[in-house]
Amino acid sequence: MRKIEQEMLNAIREGKHWTKDNTMVEINTRVGEDRKNYMVVLHGNPIATGYVGETPSQVAFCGWVTHTTLSRLRALGVNVYTKNWEPYVDGKKVSEHGWINVEPKSI
Repeated sequence: MRKIEQEMLNAIREGKHWTKDNTMVEINTRVGEDRKNYMVVLHGNPIATGYVGETPSQVAFCGWVTHTTLSRLRALGVNVYTKNWEPYVDGKKVSEHGWINVEPKSI
């Protein structure tokens, strides 16, 4: 795992805003909810969202199925890969556009 990804995970665990190079973690509290949620942004595109202390509940490629996007999502604990240039999440072929629901786990 890259150092930037380790720092990204630490920010999510601690519930803190964080930015480095092309990656950002935004922390928010949704109205009416007790716990904080996060969004991971890569090159200005949101690629993951979930609750602080958990793996993402939703991921997105925003049309960019790149090595960097895949690496960030894997660091977040998402089972993601490509086959014949098509993205797969948890063994299922998915669209590179739109949000994909995944089962969150503790990190």
